[in-house]
Amino acid sequence: MKLSYTNKPKVMLTFRIGGENGGPYVSHRRIAESKLKECYEFIPLMVPVPKHILTPKGMAQLVGEIKKAQPDILHFAGLQMEGFAVLLAAKLARVPKTICAIHGSSLDAIGFTGYKRFLMEKLENWTLKNATACYGVSSFVAAWPRVKQYAKNCMGYVYNLSQTPKEIQKSSESVRQKFGIGENEIVVISTGRIVLDKGYDILQKVITSEESWDNVRFLIVGDGTYRETMEAAISNSDVKKHVIFTGYRNDVANILEESDIFVICTRHETFCNSVVEASRAALPVVATGTGGICEIVEDGMTGFLVPPEDDKTVTEKLKLLIDRPELRQKMGRRGQQRVNEIFSEDAITKKLHSFYQLLLSQNE
Repeated sequence: MKLSYTNKPKVMLTFRIGGENGGPYVSHRRIAESKLKECYEFIPLMVPVPKHILTPKGMAQLVGEIKKAQPDILHFAGLQMEGFAVLLAAKLARVPKTICAIHGSSLDAIGFTGYKRFLMEKLENWTLKNATACYGVSSFVAAWPRVKQYAKNCMGYVYNLSQTPKEIQKSSESVRQKFGIGENEIVVISTGRIVLDKGYDILQKVITSEESWDNVRFLIVGDGTYRETMEAAISNSDVKKHVIFTGYRNDVANILEESDIFVICTRHETFCNSVVEASRAALPVVATGTGGICEIVEDGMTGFLVPPEDDKTVTEKLKLLIDRPELRQKMGRRGQQRVNEIFSEDAITKKLHSFYQLLLSQNE
C-alpha cells in the first residue's frame, strides 16, 4: 500500500455525540489515527442524536458542516436512524461519494415493533440503495439478505479497528489494588453497554445462580440503561461481595490485562470490539455464538460459544475455566495469536485503503 499523496483526498468520518464508548465511534477514531492519515485528510463530523438532526435547524447545521469541509468521501456509520440522517445530509450537501459502514440495524433491537419497525425498515433500505457503496463490519453482516437485495454496491466486509498493544498505556497503580481484588482471586470481566440487547439480564442470572463464587470476582465495566436494575438485583443477593460495577472507564485495556476470563451474553452482535480486545489481552472468552462473534472466537480453541439466552451453559463454561488455569492460559494464548493475525491494523487499513481508492476512481 503506497502511502503518499501530494494532495490528500478528504474523507469525512462520522462520530455520534454521546457514543464515545460504542463500536462505530471507537473504530472511526482509530481509522483517523491509523497510518491511513498519511494518505487521506480525515475530517470529523460530529453527529447529534437523530431527533435533533431531523429538524430543519439540525439538518441545516449538518449540511452546512459537510459543505464547509467539501469531502471527497463521506464515510458514515449505519444503518439505523443515524445512518439515514447523515446520508440525507450528504445528499443535500452534494457529496460526490458516500460509504456506509454497516454496524447494525434498528430491526435487531428488543421491543422494536409495529409502525416504528415498519418505518425504520423503509429508511434503512433507502440508505442501502442510496449510499455510493457500503460494507459490513463482519462477513455475517455483508451476507444479510437485505444488503444483497438493496445495496447498490456492497464491497464486502472490513472488521472494526480495535485497540492495539501500542495504544495501551500502563497505569502505575494496579487495577486489582484499585478495586480491592486479591492477587489470587480469579477476575471474570464483561465490558460494554449495560443494556438488555447485550444480555446483561442473562449475565445477572449467571452471577446470582450460585450461592457463592469462591475466589472469583466479577467486574462489570461500562454503563447503560440496565445497570441500575442489575446492580439492585445483585445487591439483594448472596453474591454481592463478588461483583464490582466500575461504570464507564477509559482504561479498559489495563483492566483486561489484569483479568482472567471474559464473558458476554449478548442477544445479537454484528461484530464485537470487546471480544477482540479481550482476546488480544490473552483472555479466554465465553460468548454467545451469534453474528460476528463467531468470526472472532474459535469454539473450544480460544473460548466457548454458547446458545443465546442459555445462562446454564454460560455458568458451566465459566466454572470449567475457573477450575482449570492451564486451559485458561492455553485458550488465551491461542486467542491472542488469532486476533493479532486476523484483526491486525495492517490488514484492516489495507482493505479500507483499497475501498477508498476504488470509490475515488469511479465516475458517478
